[in-house]
Amino acid sequence: MKSLAARCLAVLTVATLGLVVYASPSSGPVVTAAPSEGFVATFDTASDFYNRFDYGFSGFDPAANSNPDRIVSWRGDHDRACGAPTTSRTIDVDRNTNVPLGGTVADFDEMFWWCRGHMMTAVDVVGYNIAWFAPRPYFTDISRVCWDVNLTQMSSRKWTQVLFVSETDATAHPSQRGSGGYDLGYTNPMFRGQPGTPSAEILPVAGDLAGLQVLNNGHFRWFENQDHWTTDQNSSQPVMGSTDKATRYTHCVEQLDPGTIRFTQERPASHGGFQQVDVPGTIPRGPVRVVFQDDNYNAPKGEHYDPNVLTWHWDNIVVETGERIDIPRGPSTRMLDTRQGSSHVTADGQFQHTGKITPGSPLEVTIAGRNGVPGSAGAAYLNVTATEPDGAGHLTVYPCGPLPFASTVNYNRAGQTVADLALTDLSSRGTVCIAASTATHVVIDSSGEAPQGAPVSMTPIRMLDTRFGSSNVTADGQFQHTGAVVPGQPLEVTIAGRNGVPGGADAAFLNVTATASDGPGYLTAYPCGPRPLASTVNYTFAGQTVANLALTDLSSRGTVCIAASTPTHVVIDASGYAPSGTPTSITPVRMLDTRFGPADVTADGRFQHTGKVEPGRPLELTIANRNGVPGGATAAFLNVTATAPDGAGYLTVYPCGAIPFSSTVNFTDAGQTVANLAYTDLSPQGTVCIAASRSTHVVIDATGYR
Repeated sequence: MKSLAARCLAVLTVATLGLVVYASPSSGPVVTAAPSEGFVATFDTASDFYNRFDYGFSGFDPAANSNPDRIVSWRGDHDRACGAPTTSRTIDVDRNTNVPLGGTVADFDEMFWWCRGHMMTAVDVVGYNIAWFAPRPYFTDISRVCWDVNLTQMSSRKWTQVLFVSETDATAHPSQRGSGGYDLGYTNPMFRGQPGTPSAEILPVAGDLAGLQVLNNGHFRWFENQDHWTTDQNSSQPVMGSTDKATRYTHCVEQLDPGTIRFTQERPASHGGFQQVDVPGTIPRGPVRVVFQDDNYNAPKGEHYDPNVLTWHWDNIVVETGERIDIPRGPSTRMLDTRQGSSHVTADGQFQHTGKITPGSPLEVTIAGRNGVPGSAGAAYLNVTATEPDGAGHLTVYPCGPLPFASTVNYNRAGQTVADLALTDLSSRGTVCIAASTATHVVIDSSGEAPQGAPVSMTPIRMLDTRFGSSNVTADGQFQHTGAVVPGQPLEVTIAGRNGVPGGADAAFLNVTATASDGPGYLTAYPCGPRPLASTVNYTFAGQTVANLALTDLSSRGTVCIAASTPTHVVIDASGYAPSGTPTSITPVRMLDTRFGPADVTADGRFQHTGKVEPGRPLELTIANRNGVPGGATAAFLNVTATAPDGAGYLTVYPCGAIPFSSTVNFTDAGQTVANLAYTDLSPQGTVCIAASRSTHVVIDATGYR
């Protein structure tokens, strides 16, 4: 069975780099043809920078520098917050050739350092210094370049820029590359735009040169061959500058058509929000080097050099030469947090601190057009968390309008925290509504856009209710009042051809709820046939009500089977399906089991018996090229179970790199077992990382991929 693939989301495509020859530290850059797929660097590991980029510094402005022959480079370990290292050293520099005198490549390494999935640059210098780095390949026919960047202190005189430097120009000045081959000698072609600096410092060009500079004061400019400049483009707010080192501002420059380039910025609402401007310009056809630069100026010289607030933070470098490569992103963006408190915030400052949702007063939340979800989105994957409820109850997430007879998240007692992934249509206004049967706070993280028609999302509709009672009914009167599902007797439920799900559907999104169980146990939803070693819903005590969204194939008869390890009633609501002929899901397969014991195994014997995931020590788990998930997969649906935790906490599943501000599974008690379906991108290595706020065992089953 094929995967859900690109049918599931507007997804992130990470290009395969192909064969590229790289320079060793002791040799000059090796000129290679860039792979047609482009280039992506997410800095998930330090080697992602040091092994794939050339880097160095481009010298100083002699008019502004009091001592242009020396700089102080940071060295030593960075602090826990990814601030600057706490010690420094002085490096002698020849400002005419821009290479270290008697220095080594290690001198440059101390200006570029990796921390938590991104790169940082900083030096201590009186006056201007320009750090630069460039992917080692040359590129031809570039269509778009994107980069994420932040500076940890606002300053109107700081800038970053991307240069497109032709092969002719890059090879015309060998003396400026230095014996180590790392300093290509690119000075700042924008010096004439800096107050009090001479235009004489502009680098002579032998071939094409173009670029775009972004200043912290909100200006940006496109230039070509140093003599053609656009008018300054102004922004009403600074484009970057935040003490939150986790914040990144995304910049892209894109060739729209011959003679027109587009510059976009994705910023928090407090810093001006999204900006898009088209200006005259042409990216050189190439081959060109793509060079990123930043300006360091008067970094502080405190007694301990800690922290350096003028540190630049870089991430997610993307060079496109053909088909669009979407920018790598963290797996979730916070869209709603009803709780009070300075830490309970959303990504854009909207829909926060709104107070508990109460019965009879649904809350309408805008999803489309916020935090990376396109304004045209027709559906979305939302991780919905109920927390601090006043008592037992449930949430229903729906595209506003009439409240459907369905539940999204079920909570069993006051104070509980429980989450579930929801696939939901958006209203014509791009919103969802959240209704609560009992007052509760709600947190919502977006896991991605679900484009209309692929798969088809639908207003939740009841397909199964095994309970007895006049209110425990399905939408069409079928598969109701059937009695609890018991061990050894799976219940087969027809999905296709009922309640809006077409007869030809191959897979479905089903919100599966276990309720009134006889004791601890679990449910498995699967496309009938042999029962897989996997769980869909876990319940930990008699009488508990707990739900989870399941992505499951349908059998050739359009059915799913529900198996129970302990007798329990079951309720199923359908919220979407994959039409016939589209890529769909896989039978659940175990990818991780950290527990010890002969029964606690994975399908291929890998990633088993690894021990609890501990705070501060994320576990990296290979998903691609295992157990039926192909090597080219870029995202996956994973049923993530936390079990036997040491106490209350949560798990975050993400494509490695920086840990996002979101949760995947929430657990409230020591020894609890709770699961949630997660949709997550995979890292370029085909992995996901699992971070825990409290020590816990983790079990993961894959149910689909793209």
